[in-house]
Amino acid sequence: MKRADMRGKAFHLAKVMIQAQHSSTPTALTVMLTALRQLRSLEGAAKQLARSTSNANMITTDQEKRFLRKIDCKFPYRDASKAEALIMEAQSFSSNATFCVLYEIVCLPASESLPKQTQKKLLATWVDNSNFPLVASIADLAGQVLDGEPVPTKQALVVMREVATIQGQYAALAVVSHLAYAGSDGADCEVIDALEREIRTSWDNV
Repeated sequence: MKRADMRGKAFHLAKVMIQAQHSSTPTALTVMLTALRQLRSLEGAAKQLARSTSNANMITTDQEKRFLRKIDCKFPYRDASKAEALIMEAQSFSSNATFCVLYEIVCLPASESLPKQTQKKLLATWVDNSNFPLVASIADLAGQVLDGEPVPTKQALVVMREVATIQGQYAALAVVSHLAYAGSDGADCEVIDALEREIRTSWDNV
């Protein structure tokens, strides 16, 4: 299912739930629970689609591909020393690898349930061990999302345009795009998607 189709189905299910909530019919509760289960299933599918699409789009070298295979859905979230070692390994050879690690931290697999506090500690470790350009602005955005604060579309676009100024930062762009949706404050999805495609195309054509 495409991202746009998922958004349409999610809006439909939300509407069904609202209507059932205000209904006094005997089946209203059953309708609400069914819609809720479908929404949760849709959320899991959306996460998997986002991960598979982003992973395919944010690696550029064989070394980065090998590194991503090592951490994709296998990041040691609950082992601080192993997590820090992977962060330092990524930092040692590429900015794309470094931001691939950040993607694992902020975009958990659908099968992973992690306390926000643990994610925040991992983010802090990532910041302390990463010194590429864009680290500060993207880390600020990630912290904002992990704190449960909304991300206005305008703010997300500003950070995306900042990423666009440095050639080939595919992983960083994938992180910002994910954060724009994760912290959605009525995000204009079409505008975000269009800018992401525009940036990728400009890099690909260099």
